[in-house]
Amino acid sequence: MKFKNEKEQKKLCYREKKQYKKLILRYVAIIFACEMKRLFIILNLIIAAAAMQPVVANPASQGLEQIASSASVSGMAGHIRLQSGSVAATFHIYSITGQLLRTVHLERDSQLTIEMPKGFYLVRYNSAWSRKVVVN
Repeated sequence: MKFKNEKEQKKLCYREKKQYKKLILRYVAIIFACEMKRLFIILNLIIAAAAMQPVVANPASQGLEQIASSASVSGMAGHIRLQSGSVAATFHIYSITGQLLRTVHLERDSQLTIEMPKGFYLVRYNSAWSRKVVVN
């Protein structure tokens, strides 16, 4: 491309540089917005998990409290440990989004360790209580 003079050539270069800078700024803004959205979602999940309280289906029932107190669940490095206690138990393991991941049936006085990826989980026991569990 031939230019009439050097001034015209500089104008074109200036316009191209300006357009290039605009494109870079748009790209940076899009990346920043995506990262902020991801951070916002992660923070909301952490806050939701921290705000959850254990749920007892019927706290007035003495028998249910005794059953619920004998069973337990705990999170460990890469695992969730389930203990049934004095009665047979059904544990439901949910993701933090509420998706049912696994259902486990245990006989009385038994325990099971399940490998799980790192994350937050909700574990429901015999429809009596729910616990939040963190797997490191």
